[in-house]
Amino acid sequence: PNEPEKFLESEVELHAEIQELHAVAASPELYYILVDTKAVNSILGMITHDNTDISIGAVSLLQEMTDVDLSSEDEDERASVMQFVEAFIASQGLELIVQNLTRLDESNDEDAQGVYNTMGIIENLVELLPNVGVDICRRTNILAFLLQRVKAKKFDANKLYASELMSILLQSSLYDAESAKESKDV
Repeated sequence: PNEPEKFLESEVELHAEIQELHAVAASPELYYILVDTKAVNSILGMITHDNTDISIGAVSLLQEMTDVDLSSEDEDERASVMQFVEAFIASQGLELIVQNLTRLDESNDEDAQGVYNTMGIIENLVELLPNVGVDICRRTNILAFLLQRVKAKKFDANKLYASELMSILLQSSLYDAESAKESKDV
């Protein structure tokens, strides 16, 4: 039971499998298969993996998968991407990626890239579904994280991206507040 070599081997295999899934990211029309096979839950489960290398690999995969151009006329591709995004959100993906930020140490280059990719996922999701900006602000502590990150004295790519993402999220929240004021139901 206490065999570190086997443990290390399984971790390496898991990391390799995550890397192989990047091939799927290049084919958004196949995302529905990940939803149908419940692979979305497996990918999200890897975000909470004890080994942050596995977690960062899963975040990188999700960032690539959410960075899609839906300007094409392909309705099947659009439907497949939206099915994936909706499964991600329904499976508490927003909460998981934000919670994961707290365990990443940005003094480590790989962890800093994981933070950057997490912010990329959020930006991509807001582009795909603008209401996600409101949802993530309501359901997580992302604004507090971003504000803390922007307050840091050291300037780097993550600080810049945090300020940009905070602006995007605040604008989507303001839009939601404005649209709610205009509604007769409020």
